[in-house]
Amino acid sequence: MKLQSYIINNLTNKKGRTILMVLGIIFACSGMIVINLMTEKYSRISTAFFTPFNDYDQIVERGTDYIQLLPISSSIDQNKQIEIEEKLEVESIPSLLISNIIEITSFKTMGLNLEDMPILLNKMQLNSGFWPNNSKQIIVGDYWGKYGNLTLYNETFQIVGSIAPSYTFLDQMIYMDLNELQILTGLSNQVSVIFIPNEIEEQNNLIEEFELEFPQLDLLTVKEMDNIKGGLSSYINNISIVLSSFSTISALIFIFSIETINIYSKKKDFDIMVILGTPKKKILGLLINESIFLSTIGLILGLPFSILSFSLIWSKMLQSVGRSSFNLIFVREFRILINTLPLKMLLSTSLFIILFGLAFTIIPALLALKKYNLGDIKQKF
Repeated sequence: MKLQSYIINNLTNKKGRTILMVLGIIFACSGMIVINLMTEKYSRISTAFFTPFNDYDQIVERGTDYIQLLPISSSIDQNKQIEIEEKLEVESIPSLLISNIIEITSFKTMGLNLEDMPILLNKMQLNSGFWPNNSKQIIVGDYWGKYGNLTLYNETFQIVGSIAPSYTFLDQMIYMDLNELQILTGLSNQVSVIFIPNEIEEQNNLIEEFELEFPQLDLLTVKEMDNIKGGLSSYINNISIVLSSFSTISALIFIFSIETINIYSKKKDFDIMVILGTPKKKILGLLINESIFLSTIGLILGLPFSILSFSLIWSKMLQSVGRSSFNLIFVREFRILINTLPLKMLLSTSLFIILFGLAFTIIPALLALKKYNLGDIKQKF
């Protein structure tokens, strides 16, 4: 009987054990890939955090919530801008950030004075088009670049340009005229942040005087933002390392367990094969081929299952912080993942499972075969 035929017949005759082993490999594969994708996502977010406007200090309301140090759910009377400029003797740039129920996160539409837009966004060079020159024109992140027009707050706006920032979430941002956004959202004369050129950072006394005079406002310097960024990045990276290590160790234990159980469940098969004169090398080769066959089947099923599982989990997380339809989020996130498929990580995970599957097949098999004494086996039978 050919080796391949024997393997297939053996696995077919013991369907329950075969299914459990394949499921074990699928879950080990999925656990590693989902955790690695999740930690990679968080690491990328932490690396990109708080960096889009690092040429400016920021004045915000105290107690404000942040995403990337862009304030959300807060507003400042725009008339205070004149007082702030007089106090700090600088020229400021006001900006408005508010919620957009069309989007997932809390701050997807940013209002800017049209003349200030190229200044504040100077590091996010236009990917295409031009800067808006009237209130019905908008700039969008690269994600929206394929659209000609967008309807926001029941008003239609023409997309005249797109930017492709490397910063997380900002590729989905929409930039429009500040006054237009204030009118549409009913927040007349309100801004969420006022940007101040960071020349004042060295003037500690001036900063202290400002915060005493405006106790409801907080002046965040670039240095303070860098400290927050560094602490958060370090924390998220440490969590990522712990999660990745945990998933890897769990996968190893899982693979070792199913391979060891598989080998020791075949003890009677080994007995018969040894009695029939089958060389131990051939028995070992049989087990290795079976391990490769099962690992291959498990990976063929496990890789798409991993991608689907991650997309579901990530989409559910995004939906929990916004109001968008889960189906819309899932379709978009799944498409993004497929377009940016981490082939290197998927390949390394596959090799990891195959190599350790083989190692955990060979070691127990050698230990089991070493104990065989032909006379004892014949006497037993």
